[in-house]
Amino acid sequence: MELNLLVRGQSNAILMMESNGWAGSGALVREVQRLLGFDGTADRVNLVYERYDAGSATAHSGTALIGEWLRPVGGDWRQGWTTGSQEQALLNRVNGLPAARKDDPTAVLWFHSESDTRNAGLTEEQWVSAVRYDAQQLRGALGQGAETTPYVFVSAMPYWGSPQGHDAIRQGMERLAADASFNARIGARTLDTDIDNDNYDGNEATREYGGSHMDAEDGMQTAMRAARAIAEEFAPYAKPGSPVAQAGGNIADQGPQVVRATPTGGNVLLVDVAHDGAGGFAALDPDAARGVGWSVQGAGGTVTGSAVSVVDGDTLRIEFSGALPSGGTLYYGKGYGRLAGADGTGRGNAVHDDQGLPIWVRAEGLRIGETVTTAPTTPTTPTTPTTPTTPVTPPTPPAPRAPATLAAGTGPDTLVLRLSQDAWAGDAQYAVAVDG
Repeated sequence: MELNLLVRGQSNAILMMESNGWAGSGALVREVQRLLGFDGTADRVNLVYERYDAGSATAHSGTALIGEWLRPVGGDWRQGWTTGSQEQALLNRVNGLPAARKDDPTAVLWFHSESDTRNAGLTEEQWVSAVRYDAQQLRGALGQGAETTPYVFVSAMPYWGSPQGHDAIRQGMERLAADASFNARIGARTLDTDIDNDNYDGNEATREYGGSHMDAEDGMQTAMRAARAIAEEFAPYAKPGSPVAQAGGNIADQGPQVVRATPTGGNVLLVDVAHDGAGGFAALDPDAARGVGWSVQGAGGTVTGSAVSVVDGDTLRIEFSGALPSGGTLYYGKGYGRLAGADGTGRGNAVHDDQGLPIWVRAEGLRIGETVTTAPTTPTTPTTPTTPTTPVTPPTPPAPRAPATLAAGTGPDTLVLRLSQDAWAGDAQYAVAVDG
């Protein structure tokens, strides 16, 4: 079995791949192969990456997707897109692959957002439109459809852009990841990075955090997170006994998603998460424990996190700097978002699960009191829509009562329900329906 991994982007894609003697590149391929049970010879992942030949490069430093790689027709993206020189170079690289390689399933690792965040007028719709055009061109060059060419997005990394640009790209990534017909996922979130590979004061002995470029450790962290998502996208090709196969095709790769935020006092939220293949939270580092990255915005203003503690395996308690504003929305790392610690560093400062993956809130935020469903963690095959049926009104739950043992039916099959709850405002209520 042979699979392709195409890496595209600008300077930080290059740094991730090439720093420390191409350490990130090698680690990325090896980790994907390990997770899939590939031996690297008979079964292997082939890297598609180039930056030295401008006519066939997949990464170009200091270039924006919109306006350079892709150009809006007549200056209005609603009229469509045309291919710029950088995009054409990527297509040249793909077109130059041997015919047998072009037939192989191909994951696209999208590390390309920095320059576009500078555009404060960028909208989610504009960015999504551009990426859909890119995918159409790339998949056409490969002669493949969406089902064998997943896009794996490295979430918009901290960069000297605008908050509006950052938010538009993150929302666009999440929209495409939720669209099963497009076939994409967030491959790595990068708010917990140092971004200190720049020497602004001319003194090599000092470190300036939060610049433009990630260092080698940032790059390795990103590569290893991305490898998990790429391997899960390639789950149908995993060898028996491999980590992906043993996990049923669903390894930890997304990190814990915040699904509910419940106020428990004037300035306190209980935040519940849905884990993805993890067993709970890792211990909080001091900066994560002081609430870095958390904010609530509402009609009454904005408050920021001041203290975080772990309540249990899927619940956090977060205190804020003031009373929660009415109609507030919870965010984590909104806008630029780097989780800067007291000493300026970023690595380690996220709330992580026990697999080392950072927590996340959807880019548009989560309204306090709202519960969201989690996104699918494995690729789905688009199906033909069915005719909607009339929704069935669920039965009214019974009043709280003591635990009971219930039995129904006389056949050979048994349905066993093991229920657990957090004790809050009385017993939980359950409604069970069989065949509707």
